[in-house]
Amino acid sequence: MFDRLFILRRAIVIIISDRECFNIRTAKKLEIFEDDWDKCEVLVKLLKSLQLATIILFYNQQITIYMVRPHIVSLIVKHLNINQTNCMFSTNLKNNVSKNLAKRFSMQGGSPEKIPLIVSQMTNVYPT
Repeated sequence: MFDRLFILRRAIVIIISDRECFNIRTAKKLEIFEDDWDKCEVLVKLLKSLQLATIILFYNQQITIYMVRPHIVSLIVKHLNINQTNCMFSTNLKNNVSKNLAKRFSMQGGSPEKIPLIVSQMTNVYPT
């Protein structure tokens, strides 16, 4: 649904600026600034990667922890990595989500270099 809001951005801006639909006072309350649209774009990208991980994990009916952790690590390493080009909002959001996922799945002790090694060892012990 949030993705749809971002797709309909132009229509939303046009309707909010139309005085037949909204008076000035209401339009000012509903106005979405460029910075807000940028944040929406960051959120949509992050939520899509989280949605993909959720779909993958729920696709199989017999999920066990050896399957969950590799997907979480992959999500943290590939999709939640912080780049120099990220805005402050994106950096903070990715950092918080990464920390919470690592804490939730007890992966705080592992460094980013060590985690893929642990995952590969787990995959060898418990093949899919």
